[in-house]
Amino acid sequence: MRSFRYIFTTIFLSIAFWSYSINVIPHPIEYDINPYIRFEFDENTAIVVKNKELYDVAETVANTLRSSTGYNFPFKKRGGNAITLRLDKSIKNREGYYLNISPYSIDIYGGSPAGVYYGLQTLLQLLPFEIESNSIVKRRWSVPCAVIEDAPKFSYRGLHCDPCRHFLPIDSIKKQIVWMSKYKLNVLHLHLTDDQLWTIEIKKYPKLVEIGSVRQEADGSSHSGYYTQEELKDLVAFAAKYCVTIIPEIEMPGHAMALLAAYPELGCIGENYKVRNLWGVDENLLCVGNDTVFDFIQNILLEVAQIFPSEYIHIGGDECPTTVWHSCSKCQQVITDNNLNNETGLYVYFLNRVDSILKNIGKRMICWDESFENGISDDATIMIWRDEKSLSKISNTHRVLFTPWNYCYFDHYQSDNKWESPAQTDFTSLKEIYDWQVTPKTLSQTQLNNIWGIQANVWSECLFSNADREKMIYPRLLALAEKAWSVSDNDWNYFLKRVDSAYVRLMI
Repeated sequence: MRSFRYIFTTIFLSIAFWSYSINVIPHPIEYDINPYIRFEFDENTAIVVKNKELYDVAETVANTLRSSTGYNFPFKKRGGNAITLRLDKSIKNREGYYLNISPYSIDIYGGSPAGVYYGLQTLLQLLPFEIESNSIVKRRWSVPCAVIEDAPKFSYRGLHCDPCRHFLPIDSIKKQIVWMSKYKLNVLHLHLTDDQLWTIEIKKYPKLVEIGSVRQEADGSSHSGYYTQEELKDLVAFAAKYCVTIIPEIEMPGHAMALLAAYPELGCIGENYKVRNLWGVDENLLCVGNDTVFDFIQNILLEVAQIFPSEYIHIGGDECPTTVWHSCSKCQQVITDNNLNNETGLYVYFLNRVDSILKNIGKRMICWDESFENGISDDATIMIWRDEKSLSKISNTHRVLFTPWNYCYFDHYQSDNKWESPAQTDFTSLKEIYDWQVTPKTLSQTQLNNIWGIQANVWSECLFSNADREKMIYPRLLALAEKAWSVSDNDWNYFLKRVDSAYVRLMI
């Protein structure tokens, strides 16, 4: 329940309220703020943690506060001049929070540890931008008195990362986890395998990284990289401290050239596969007529499941030309034996068998939107990427994640500046993302309820370094974060003001 101090602060601000904007992204649902009356931090300010489940998020944010202010922010059981954190069962949205700032103390109530964490992120954005500094800044530290009530629009708010086209070190991924969490994004979709690299260690099949994690470029050089299972377990634990879930993607049955180069017997042709050094779509697929393929997939997914505690595993399923299956006698025999109409039916047969494997190991399937057009199981979650109009075709049973290429692909050009770094040929500006109407009015209420969330995709064909990625991610990710969390008022100028404030923090 809300404390007496919360009620007092609300009354106080309603009497002393001044018209004042709030430089927070994503924008809170409701707030009252008075910039002329403030809470002052000093060397005696403490953190009071009322629930043991909150110590991890408290420590994560306390480290940010300590680094820049130089204050100790000790943990105490009670007292004034403190940031008090507690869980509140009356908050219906688990990621929702109340933030109450009086001249004497700060109270943050959350529906879960994640809710408390997001309240703390809002508090950090209300502080001067130097709060993000890694070294001590000598200045007055204060925040305006405020009452903020907030909760997300979507429960899935994602960022996609592709280390297969150009490999990305673990520390660079950790950096993105920290910053995405500051803007209340909560899922990192990690695209671990593709034609161009296999980047996850699978102990049962060592050739996947011995062969599949290295490609020979056209100029004779090589590009390589993979993550050990221990590195990925550490990454998962790191992400959890920032309330970010990592969902791994293991591509199949297409985008599998790195796998086939390592284990050619799993393809329809059976030999002469190489890790692909061109972008685009390759026609080589896993052989559905070879039962060894499904044993192989099951063994891989068992190891993946041991690394990633996420309820979901993404299995790809996109850009799957079926020409090779048409010429494969084993695949044609599966079509005949199972009364499938054609190779399209074989494609759905494959995905449904993988779905069964996932269910047997306690996981659920996400796949790209090609799958739903052909009769995929209603239990599958569909990630729509090709066209936002595809959303209207979704049945009333599929859960949906929305990442249409024309709004959510951050490897597109973002300006018409002729000096902009090379990118995919399409163009997606910050304003286009901000103006995007995520939920079409043509949808039924059931379809609307099935929209789990939205995601930014950052494919790396043209992104050679983490610096290249960051240029493409920001500031566009700020607009997507706003769309994922807030019921936007579509005030573009007000949003730009908040982007300016955020960018100063990003530059520290």
